[in-house]
Amino acid sequence: RFPWGSDPQAEERDIALMDTATGEVTRWLIDAGTTIRSLTFSADGTRLYAALTRNDIRANLANLDEKSFEHLVVAYDTTTGAEVAKADLSRQSGSGGYAVALHGLSLGKGALWVAAEASDVLVALDPTSLTELRRVSAPGRPRTALAVGDTVWAHSGQGHAVHRFPALAPTGST
Repeated sequence: RFPWGSDPQAEERDIALMDTATGEVTRWLIDAGTTIRSLTFSADGTRLYAALTRNDIRANLANLDEKSFEHLVVAYDTTTGAEVAKADLSRQSGSGGYAVALHGLSLGKGALWVAAEASDVLVALDPTSLTELRRVSAPGRPRTALAVGDTVWAHSGQGHAVHRFPALAPTGST
């Protein structure tokens, strides 16, 4: 926050990791992101995935090389809280272009799917490395991605649409 004063640690907490048997908070993730839009766990519970935005208010908005905003998917180790993988969907090597305002996350079909609302796409990521595998068009500002069985779904609220992608494999191009 401007003017970059220090904040008490309790005000920097973003995500609580909890023991589901006791309901006790076991760890806090600090400064995970400016805006956290979606969270999901790996099937085995060892990773927490977050779709979020990080920003640097000192960066020049007119200079695309400065990271004024990063639209990220981040994977955390649920035991240690360590960030184990990160993907800037607009800047990373292999990116299919800008993917902005990341929302709903869903694991299925061998991929982690994320809805990029402002870019009208669903992006498939490798669940381990977060490398981009595929993009599909989902017009209408998708906020939800859902993988069920052999189908990936997207809900595009502004377009009043539900998109169905049957038998969609995570690799390949569209």
